[in-house]
Amino acid sequence: MKMIQQIDSIASIMNVQVVSLASQHSLREAERLFRSCKVKYLPVLEGDELVGMLSFAKLLECLLVETCKTKDRMEAVAAHSQIKVEVIMQRNPVKIPVHLTIRGLAKILANHEFYALPVVDNRKLVGVVTTTDLLHYLVKK
Repeated sequence: MKMIQQIDSIASIMNVQVVSLASQHSLREAERLFRSCKVKYLPVLEGDELVGMLSFAKLLECLLVETCKTKDRMEAVAAHSQIKVEVIMQRNPVKIPVHLTIRGLAKILANHEFYALPVVDNRKLVGVVTTTDLLHYLVKK
C-alpha cells in the first residue's frame, strides 16, 4: 500500500457541495434538512461566515429531551418549531484550511474526536471533509 503523500491536499477529497443552515433556522427545519440531504453534520452560516456546526446526533438528542418534557405531541412539535439552531449548535467550530495536506488531516482526526470538519479558504467555507472521505482516500491508495 502506498503511503499518504505529504503533498496531497484535502481539496482533493472534501465535499464541495455543502448544505448549510442559518442559526435562526428552527430545529424542525434542521431535522428536515438532515433527513432530506442524508448528512450527519451541517455547517451553520451567517452570510458567508461559519459560526457553528450541528450534528444530527445533537439535534436528535435535543428533540428527544424536548419531546419527553411534554405529554402532548402537538406541543412538542410546536416547541421544535420555536427553538433555533443557535441554541444547540457548536459555536466557533474547529476549521481547517483548504491547503492542509491529507497527512495533516489524518493527524487532526487521530488526535481529536472529529467526524466532520469545515474547510475554509480566507475565512470562507469551501467544503466539509469527513472521516469517511479520508477512509475512501486510504482505501484507494
